[in-house]
Formats: sequence, C-alpha cells, structure tokens
Amino acid sequence: MTSPDTATADPTGPLSSAGLSHWREELINRATGVAMPLGTVLVAMGTVVAYIKNDLAMGLTNLLGLAALFAIHRLRSLSPQARGGLLVVIMVGVGMSFLLNRVGAFGLVWLSAAPMMTALLLGRHVATGVVAAITVGVFGLGYALDCHSRRYRCGSSLS
Repeated sequence: MTSPDTATADPTGPLSSAGLSHWREELINRATGVAMPLGTVLVAMGTVVAYIKNDLAMGLTNLLGLAALFAIHRLRSLSPQARGGLLVVIMVGVGMSFLLNRVGAFGLVWLSAAPMMTALLLGRHVATGVVAAITVGVFGLGYALDCHSRRYRCGSSLS
C-alpha cells in the first residue's frame, strides 16, 4: 500500500501538467461563455452612459474591452496562457476604468478578483506579480490624481 505522498500521479490524470492545462482551458471557455452575453449587456449600457456624458474615451474602452473578450472567447487557437493573460488584463482594465471614472468601489472588486483569477488561470507566481503591479499602479494613479487635484508641484513639502 502506498501513501498519497509517495504515489506517482497518472500522466493523464488531473494532477499532471496536461490535466491542469486542460482544466485551465476549460475554465477560460466557461468564464468567457458566461462573460460574453453579460459583458455585451454591460458594455451596451456603459456605452449609452458614455454617450450621454459625452465621454468618448469611456465608450471606446468599453467597446475595446468587449472586442478583446470576444477574441478570447473565439480564438481558441491561442494558448491558454495568452487567453488567461488577456482575460486578466481586461479585469484589471475594468477595475482601473471604474476607479478613474469614479464609478465607486466597484473598481476595487474587479482589482481584487484579478489576482484570484490569475492564480487559477496562470499560477500563483504570476498572481503575485499581478498583485504587485496592481498595487504600484493604483498607488501611482492615486498619487498622480492627488497631486493634480491639489494643484501643487509633486515633491514639494506639504506645509
């Protein structure tokens, strides 16, 4: 009798790299399958709001995000890593867009979900890098917006 620690994994089983890659690809397919209809409705509403606000950049980023989501869903010839990476980029982009457009705390939900989705799709090491990149990006964005709103030169003393 062998213990689970010393047992060898079946090369085609769920613990193999091929099984994990297949699982990740199936997760991407299911996630984009759900996200396409939902994303289409949300982009349509967001584009109408952008039109009403006369915000061309917001409307274009909505349409660009939907086009990227459509590409991820349809271009199954791309590697699972590329498709997963694009999906994470969309999530981070939506979160940053929500923060920039002052939609509220919804941006933080998207930015918090991106590293979790990255860990599932690409692994924990890449997810750690995504957490660091989001942290630096949000801190830099907040600092830049604060400097702009205070109308003083960055780096000067606060007194």
